[in-house]
Amino acid sequence: MQAVILSGGAGSRLWPVSSKTRPKPFIKMQDGKSLIQQTLLRACGIESVRGVIAVTNCNFVYQLKEEYKNIDCLNERNIETHFILEPFGKNTAAAIAFAALYIYKTFGPDETMLILPADHLISDEKLFQESVAEAEIIAKTKKIVTFGIKPNRPETGYGYIETDNSNVKRFVEKPSRKTAENYINNGNFFWNSGIFCFTAQTLLDEMEKHCPEILRTAQNCMKDSIINSDNQLNLNSETFALIPENSIDYALMEKSQNIKMIACDIGWNDIGTWDSFSKLSNIDSNGNSIKGNALLHKSSGCHVETNDKKIMVVGASNLVIVNTNEGTLVIDKNNTDDIKEAYKKLQNQSPSKQQIHKFSWGRVLTVETNSNFKMYQIEVSLGAKLNISKYFDMSANWTVLFGIANFMSNNKKSKLVINESKYIPAKNDITLINDGNNSLVMIVMELSDYLFKSAIMFA
Repeated sequence: MQAVILSGGAGSRLWPVSSKTRPKPFIKMQDGKSLIQQTLLRACGIESVRGVIAVTNCNFVYQLKEEYKNIDCLNERNIETHFILEPFGKNTAAAIAFAALYIYKTFGPDETMLILPADHLISDEKLFQESVAEAEIIAKTKKIVTFGIKPNRPETGYGYIETDNSNVKRFVEKPSRKTAENYINNGNFFWNSGIFCFTAQTLLDEMEKHCPEILRTAQNCMKDSIINSDNQLNLNSETFALIPENSIDYALMEKSQNIKMIACDIGWNDIGTWDSFSKLSNIDSNGNSIKGNALLHKSSGCHVETNDKKIMVVGASNLVIVNTNEGTLVIDKNNTDDIKEAYKKLQNQSPSKQQIHKFSWGRVLTVETNSNFKMYQIEVSLGAKLNISKYFDMSANWTVLFGIANFMSNNKKSKLVINESKYIPAKNDITLINDGNNSLVMIVMELSDYLFKSAIMFA
């Protein structure tokens, strides 16, 4: 079995703790582990899993690999890791299609896939493992298996699955409060967890029937894409852009007649809103939860988080107040479902400064720029090289984040490895070469002449 971890999303529902540059799977929980690390541990705990395939945005792969370093069971169990890198998001139908195509090609058509969102919590891991073992048996009979969560409240933020015993009758979108109450009373409705199990062949056959355009365009993109030596599939951005954007629920699950459901009571939570997220914290006698340097006076039912700034809340109730370097959020807990719409307006009001420029040798991501300095993340493809003065016209510090950097100047070669830096004055004729076995990622910090002189003076 291959565990497929879907690690994407815009990071809007839990803004500002999550964001476009650091989405929800990277949020640290109370045990010190991020959601993606908890998902990895979950995958490692399943006996039949022999590989983990992460589908993520290409900008997050190095953050993801850093998260992997602290998961010892990957090495202890010799679990292979693979990465499918999307140039931008196309929703879950495309992500799962690429995972199925990759698994079909790498492991064969009968390999079982377990789809795991990277941003969910499961408290009963043992019961989840038993459910996966049951699902794997059913998946071998050419069925799609979905995991339905037994509801304990009329939740309006989740999709539902209506069943007839283990047979899925239909998938239902997020209901009204009254409809959700009727579902609970009916007893045949379960929360849609977004966790699925099937063989690669079954998934591709079902997509051919119900969403052939998504499958066809994904197959074309695969033909134009490159698999590196480190099990990293870099999807071609031009053909990737042609793939229709849709969720796996809309594109396939709501249409297929070939789905079985396993009913689970595994302590599942997708922590999709600040209201649900706040309930994971320690709550005092006034119903307040605090993370960071905050004081609450004559206040109740509030959740407050802050990185470094002091926050004082007086005479308030039922609020979520969160301050990070990304921004500040103040919202009533009853309105946390509206944050996604408000976040879109915020993005339109103050668009991101980040820009991506592509070149024959790789690409440059503009991280930050102002009158005093410019910061870039550059990625140099395998076997590629560039003349630094052609693309960067200011003096800069170059630091290796991933890979090995080789610099050539006057026929002399120097090497930098991870966390090592090199100062390169402006207009120096230096060539940067990536002749290693992996992609090369560096942070380039260009400072104004004044700041460079000040740095030298006070060094």
